[in-house]
Amino acid sequence: MRTRFVLFAAFVLMASHLFAQTPPRPPRAPAPATPAAPAAPAAIAPAPPLPPPPPAPPREGQPINVKVELNITEEGGNTPPVKKTVSAVVGDSFNGSVREQGVSSSTNPTAGPLERIVAPLNFDARPVILPNGKIRLTCVIQYGSNQRPAQERQIQTDIKQNLVLVLESGKSLVISQATDPISDRRVTVEVTATILR
Repeated sequence: MRTRFVLFAAFVLMASHLFAQTPPRPPRAPAPATPAAPAAPAAIAPAPPLPPPPPAPPREGQPINVKVELNITEEGGNTPPVKKTVSAVVGDSFNGSVREQGVSSSTNPTAGPLERIVAPLNFDARPVILPNGKIRLTCVIQYGSNQRPAQERQIQTDIKQNLVLVLESGKSLVISQATDPISDRRVTVEVTATILR
């Protein structure tokens, strides 16, 4: 009996010694982490709009004068030719105007009383000298005439024009020509702008 007890104790000692020498199991490797979805890029805020540029200062005209000349010629029909000329000197980028009103009187052979005929000639001009040396001319023209050839009905001319032109200094330009379908009277309007140095 005692022998069995000794054997049992020896067996327990050996087993405990054997288990003590058994290397411990390595810890389990952690499971590989699933890759996280890439983060969405942060939204880029739009740049604030630039402030509007300051308004350009008004253009001041150069200290140069421009001579503007208007010629109106009426011819044809049974009346003598008529030529009207008006001119004005205007500073660069400024407005100029001329107002003329001709009044003539005549006796009406049928009715007898005195007849007044009013013929206006009005001209507004605004020349602007361009960087290339040409002239941009804004002009308004009003012209009227009344003529009565001998033993014939009265011929009336009425012209109103509002134009923007680009002219070369000193060179005339015919800006309109018209023929009256009744009297065959032709009216020609010509403009010249000259830079005065």
